[in-house]
Amino acid sequence: MQRGFTKLFNTIVTSTIWQEDDKTRIVWITMLAISDPYGIVSASIPGLASVSNVSVDATRTAVKNLLSPDPDSRTRDFEGRRIEEIDGGWRILNYVKYRKMLSEAERAEYKAKWIRDKRRQMSTKSTNGDGNGQKSTVPSASSSVSFWEELKRNPLYKGVDVEREFEKAKQWCKRKRRNLTKRFFEGWLEKADRVLIELPPSKPNYLPPVNIPTEAEWEAAKKIAADEKEKFRTQINR
Repeated sequence: MQRGFTKLFNTIVTSTIWQEDDKTRIVWITMLAISDPYGIVSASIPGLASVSNVSVDATRTAVKNLLSPDPDSRTRDFEGRRIEEIDGGWRILNYVKYRKMLSEAERAEYKAKWIRDKRRQMSTKSTNGDGNGQKSTVPSASSSVSFWEELKRNPLYKGVDVEREFEKAKQWCKRKRRNLTKRFFEGWLEKADRVLIELPPSKPNYLPPVNIPTEAEWEAAKKIAADEKEKFRTQINR
């Protein structure tokens, strides 16, 4: 005999099948348990009676009840009939329908659980870090001196008032309801304003102005030039 597995909706206890006699209920549950994935129950009346642990006469009566219409059934398909005869046994009429409904419910439950677990993981990471320190929150200066000293020594943040920027980032995250993580704060420091560094005084890179001669100095220079010119002419004419 094939091995099967069927999940039951809890609404079975409020359905009309639960108003049937004990033997009919037992045979019905047994048929659900031994059916294949398509609702096919391969058995004879004696075989079904054997696995149901019910007498053959009681099994025959139960099968007759399940084949009959049920005007009070909540499911209007097939006039409330639960099974139909096929070659080699019976077919549970709404088996595939309920199997699909159950699969959709299981997928919805799985999705909801996945979302809850994901949110819980993200909350844990933002509080405790992800193992690499990239998602952990910024420690206070008193609890982690090495972290703050490392920031101040980092040449990327040269000229940045780290403690002042920390207060600014903390207030911004508080308004936005965000966690002040190490990665966020390091990115904040990269965009922070730098303090201008004063350069040491240097010598001027230009020549001093030329002294302008007076009128008397200018006339004396002209006389010297004229005398030198006359001497040059005399030497040429000799």
